[in-house]
Amino acid sequence: KGCRLAVDANGRFDLQTAIAYAKALSPYDLFWYEEAGDPLDYALQAALAEHYPNPMATGENLFSMQDARNLIRYGGMRPDRDWLQFDCALSYGLVEYLRTLAMLRDNGWSPARCIPHGGHQMSLNIAAGLGLGGNESYPDLFQPYGGFPDGVRVEDGHITLPDLPGIGLLNVTSPDLLQRGWSAQRANRWTKGKAGASHADALLGRLAVGLVIDRVDRRGASAAVLCVQVS
Repeated sequence: KGCRLAVDANGRFDLQTAIAYAKALSPYDLFWYEEAGDPLDYALQAALAEHYPNPMATGENLFSMQDARNLIRYGGMRPDRDWLQFDCALSYGLVEYLRTLAMLRDNGWSPARCIPHGGHQMSLNIAAGLGLGGNESYPDLFQPYGGFPDGVRVEDGHITLPDLPGIGLLNVTSPDLLQRGWSAQRANRWTKGKAGASHADALLGRLAVGLVIDRVDRRGASAAVLCVQVS
């Protein structure tokens, strides 16, 4: 069924192209038609709503409460069917996201109409904690902070998060796996033997690259990340 599928245009269309696609997609009853035009072109979004009666989605490229408010004011989004995709991590984190939710409530929107973009465990935990409508998840992307905690299974499109602290970064891997190779690596510093990177080093090394930390060596970047997690 179409309601199990969504179409994302990645902001590529002008108005006429967006309308043409809207007419072609209308019979399929899609879950949503996403980001047809430039995310800041609120007039295009509002005009498109006049031609597409089914759910639309946008917002992943809006990064503040003020941007979100302009979308609600001028973008023609409909609180009874459309979806808002503000990315919690890209939108200055939880505090700014709470401001956005307060603005939405003031304008007649339910938090249940929000499904954050991102595919990472920060949005996943915020979505669960704040009772949002869902969360985009890409289990094979955005590692090491993507996917789900160990042992979490997707059943009929739903998951149940475990009662664990934090946003899930170090819960994407078992503690025994996290420690694998660590003792051997430390011992080999003194015996001058050869040991590959421990799993923790590999995990945090990829994280440092993902965060694009400039002019900080990998050891320093890893230490900074560990401090954030432990606290």
